[in-house]
Amino acid sequence: GAAKGGAGTVEPSGPGCEVYAGGHLPELALSRTFWPRFRSGAGIALEPQFWPNAPAHPHFAQPLITSCDTYSQTTRYTLQA
Repeated sequence: GAAKGGAGTVEPSGPGCEVYAGGHLPELALSRTFWPRFRSGAGIALEPQFWPNAPAHPHFAQPLITSCDTYSQTTRYTLQA
């Protein structure tokens, strides 16, 4: 059965985290008959990143990286039952 309850945290090293719940995705039936149908909003995507419109807002952290720079980001996901 489906898991219920629980909590968790997402700790990205970057400045932001986009959350997408798939509310506008069409229903998807996988080819295998024993797999369930995935309905709109059945999952969630947590996308640690810079803010998409950051270049237009100088007070946001800027995602500018030159060819001499090294970029690294770490995200810690913690789940509690």
